[in-house]
Amino acid sequence: ASSFFSRLRRRLEAAGLSVCDALALFTDPGRSDITAEQWLDVSSTLPLGTSRAEMQQLFSKLDAEEAGRIQLSVLESCVARASASECSVAPSWISVAMKRGLCARVRDELCRLGGPVSGSSLARESDFRRVVMATERYLTSDQLNSLVLLCDKSASGYVDYEDFGQRFGDDGTSALPPRVPGGLLPAPNTLPVGHVPASEEEVAVVASRVGAVLERHGLVPERIPALLALWGENLNNDEAAVLLATVPLGLSREEACVELRAAGTVSAFAARLVELRGQGLWGLRCDWASARVPGPALRAVLQRQVFEADSRTLEPAEFMRLLLDAGVAAENAQPAMWLAEKTAQGSIYVAEFLDLFGGPPPERKKKR
Repeated sequence: ASSFFSRLRRRLEAAGLSVCDALALFTDPGRSDITAEQWLDVSSTLPLGTSRAEMQQLFSKLDAEEAGRIQLSVLESCVARASASECSVAPSWISVAMKRGLCARVRDELCRLGGPVSGSSLARESDFRRVVMATERYLTSDQLNSLVLLCDKSASGYVDYEDFGQRFGDDGTSALPPRVPGGLLPAPNTLPVGHVPASEEEVAVVASRVGAVLERHGLVPERIPALLALWGENLNNDEAAVLLATVPLGLSREEACVELRAAGTVSAFAARLVELRGQGLWGLRCDWASARVPGPALRAVLQRQVFEADSRTLEPAEFMRLLLDAGVAAENAQPAMWLAEKTAQGSIYVAEFLDLFGGPPPERKKKR
C-alpha cells in the first residue's frame, strides 16, 4: 500500500491538489466518505496513475469491516504518511541495473514491441515483466512484484514505461512533472460546423449551474485549474474543454468549449464562477424556473412517457418535447434547458433536473 499512496501523493502534489479536493465531485453531497463504486469511478476518470484493480484492492484493504464506504479522512491520513519520493528512488536490489541502463532498455524494447493502445507508451504488465526479467534474471517474484507496484498505470492496468524511464532513468528527466499515463490526452473538442453561438445570458447561466454543482459537493471554483492539472501542464482550451466534460460537473463537451472560449482560460473561467456566485445568479434562475416550469406536471409527463425516467438520461430534443408537453411555454423551453446538467455527449440528467425543478416527489403508497 505504501507504493500506491506514494504514487498517488506524487501526482496530487504535482497538481497542487489535496485528496479531498480530488475526490469531492465523486462523493455524495454532504458526506465525508466514498463508496466502492465512487472510488472506481475516480480511477476511471482521473489520471492518478492507478489501475482499477489496484484501487479495488486498496479499498478492500481499508474497508476491513466491509461497510462499503471509506472515510475521506482515512485516505487523507494514508497519503499524508506516504512519501512522494519513495516511488522515485530505485530499490537497492535494482539500483545497479538502473544505473547500467535498465530503464532505457525496457523503454526501447517495449516501444519496439508496440502496446495495446496505439500512439501511447503503455504496455501490458506481462510484457513489462518479461522484458525486465530478460536481463535481470536474479530478481525474485516478490522483487518483480514490487517493481510493478512502483509503475504508474492506466485505469485498465497497462504500465506506463515512459514514466517508469523518466522516474528511474539517468537521463535528467526524473524531475519532470508526471503526465497522463501513456501520454495520450483525449481527442480535443471542437464546436460542430453550423454551431449557433451562445448568448451571453446562456453562457452565464450554464456557468452558474457549474458553480452550483461545485457548491453542492463542497469544492470551491478556484480548485478547477488544479483538478485539470492532473492531466498535465499547458493544456489548450480545446483539450481543457474535453476534460471539464469528463469530470462530473454536469457539463457537455459543447458547453465546456463555449464556456472556455467565452472566458479565455481555465483560470478565468474559475474566476467567473466565483463572480457569478457572488451575484447569486443561480438562485435567481431557480426562482425563474419555479415560476415557469410546472414541476409536478413535468414529473407526471416523464413518468407517463419515459420508462424509469428518474434513472435515465434523455436526448436534448426529447427532453425539450417533454418540457413543452408539461406546459412550459415555447419561449421558456430553451432557457429551461440551460439549467439541466448534462453528460459529456449532451444528454440530460433527468433525476438531477427533477430534484431541482420537479416539485415534491409523489408519496409512495403504503403497503397494506
